[in-house]
Amino acid sequence: MRYRSELLFAAVAVACTLAPVGAAGSERIGLADDDSQRIWSKVEAIGAELEALRFYMGKPVNKQPALDVNGADAREVYYQLVATFRNAERLCFQHLREHSIARRPEGAEVTAADSLRMADAVLSLLRKVRRHLGVEAPSGAGLPESEQTPSDLFCAVVQANRQLNLLLDQQVAPSDVFEQVTRAVGYTARLLEVFPDAVTIPAEPEYVVGRRPGDVYRRLLGCREIVREISAGAGQPLLELHVEEADIEQAAPSDVYHLASLVLSEVSYLHSQHGGLPEPPAVYYVGRKFPSDVYQRVGLLERQLTELRAHAGLQPDWLMTGAR
Repeated sequence: MRYRSELLFAAVAVACTLAPVGAAGSERIGLADDDSQRIWSKVEAIGAELEALRFYMGKPVNKQPALDVNGADAREVYYQLVATFRNAERLCFQHLREHSIARRPEGAEVTAADSLRMADAVLSLLRKVRRHLGVEAPSGAGLPESEQTPSDLFCAVVQANRQLNLLLDQQVAPSDVFEQVTRAVGYTARLLEVFPDAVTIPAEPEYVVGRRPGDVYRRLLGCREIVREISAGAGQPLLELHVEEADIEQAAPSDVYHLASLVLSEVSYLHSQHGGLPEPPAVYYVGRKFPSDVYQRVGLLERQLTELRAHAGLQPDWLMTGAR
């Protein structure tokens, strides 16, 4: 039976969007060296727990190459830890039938302390599963020998989550990606409400059968590039993500989910920077979806973002002052 819980999805939806996460005009949030080391130590501990569970369960090793990312900040590291928490919660429910809820950041800005708390929450769930199965504890992880940047942390968390996904009986599915994209559509619609003559929800593009995860990934990359242009024009630079065509072709639903979560975090961040905009409607389980369904929904997001880029280009200070 497919694992679902509306309560969990509502809680994770809040944790994954976290608006507001900063005052308008705030700069990207860096990490001090000692903070990066502490978070890296936690991420290594997560990796050790995952390897112990993987070996015991006889599951495959994640062989996907790490993402090529530059310029990540503390907020983006945190969002990937939230996505990892979601999968860890699934694993825990799978074995113990217990639910957990992710905590929101305690302040207006996402901080290193928030990432540490989220990493601890992931560790707690993994250790609970390990103890339930009677698996021996792995050896402790030490501090890294060299300085780790937020981009290094971002990539390491994504790799850990990829491995975690392989431990699940019910892995990330197109319906999960559909939900994340639908949340991004909701935030983008709120951003378009800033402009009185904008169409907030355009018509969806034509449904195309036979789409694969790689097709969805490629279309999401296009959306993500538009978000980067909008953010740069508003003085809010985002991380740089480079993906080879071969990796796009081989993308799995979990890869598409990571990218959708990144796009969601970025449009929700823009939403929080404007200030005063209402939250979009909550999104719950949408039923079984196929890559073609997700491809169509991403096409809707692409149309929204294209319109937002056009309006934002005519008013560079829209994020600070609004268009009304």
